Amino acid sequence: MSVKNEVKKTNEQKNKIPEIKEIKKEIKAEDISNKVKNFDYVKEVTNFGTIKRTAEQKKKAAEMIEAARKADSKLVKGIFKNLECQGGDLSFAYHAYKGEPTRVYHLIDGHEYEIPVGVAKHINRQCKYKRSKHLVNKDGTKMIVDDKPIERYQFVSTDYM
Repeated sequence: MSVKNEVKKTNEQKNKIPEIKEIKKEIKAEDISNKVKNFDYVKEVTNFGTIKRTAEQKKKAAEMIEAARKADSKLVKGIFKNLECQGGDLSFAYHAYKGEPTRVYHLIDGHEYEIPVGVAKHINRQCKYKRSKHLVNKDGTKMIVDDKPIERYQFVSTDYM
């Protein structure tokens, strides 16, 4: 008796399969049309912000980038400080300009290193985070206020000392 019920169920399921396929086809067609509409919208938004530059402006920009690359590639001596965990270390990969190879740096707290100026700037400017405070107003509304940035690492130059 149970075998007959199972056969009936499978036959019923087979009959429903074409209906399900048709529904899937309809959904796919609708999804595709929506994606095409959204893609056109994205193209419009991205093209809105682009600026067409003349050949002279492009050449000037390339010269400025090359000057910045040369300035950032100069070596500077200094001491690495890990402000979060004394005696700790930091490993990171750094790549700033197109065509420049990615280099991996491993720095230990308290040691002296000779690294490019661009890497030293990256450590001093980018390696920090903001801590938020949760406060309540007189009205009883909750507010989230960002505190000043907290530095994680520091590279102190010893070239001028």
